[in-house]
Amino acid sequence: MQIDKCKLDELRELLATPQRVVILSHTNPDGDAIGSSLAWAELLQSEGHDVTCIVPNRYPYYLEFMPHAETLVIYKSDNEGRAAKAVKGADVIFCLDFHTMSRLDGLSELIDENQHAKRVLIDHHLDPMEDFDLMISYPKASSTCYLVSILIEQLYGAERITRDMAENLFVGMMTDTGNFAFSSVTPDVFRMVSILAEKEIS
Repeated sequence: MQIDKCKLDELRELLATPQRVVILSHTNPDGDAIGSSLAWAELLQSEGHDVTCIVPNRYPYYLEFMPHAETLVIYKSDNEGRAAKAVKGADVIFCLDFHTMSRLDGLSELIDENQHAKRVLIDHHLDPMEDFDLMISYPKASSTCYLVSILIEQLYGAERITRDMAENLFVGMMTDTGNFAFSSVTPDVFRMVSILAEKEIS
């Protein structure tokens, strides 16, 4: 799979200098939402960006093993106001694994208050329903984790994928393909899985 070159160039330019970044995913986050967010966050942090990952509510207990899951800010139980502070100060807001702000519950109001941040969609659902400054939307992709892995490969090279990133990406790819049983699985999905497996994931 090849991401549109113009979109890659636009994303490179957006991330050319350190930014305050917020990564959001949908209510009732699953393995694909959590995996793509955590992997993308780790990559951006390694590039010098200040990154905060926010989810509207608690993820399932069986995803607690995922590397760096404890760093997620859970908006519903965020008594310290970390989510509000991060969104208010964000230069770039990445929206991962959802296609409409209605899937964020109360978080959407916070986002609306920040009118200066660039909004970037990385998603595989049909018919995005909001305007984004940059849309990396590929409905034929099997998962957002697959899209993120392709983005990392085409922007920085697959060698930049760490073991922790690989484990998070694998969980999401496995989640949204029904353990690689759905028709959305392509030869390139298995190519990417082989790259992740080479990172000695558990």
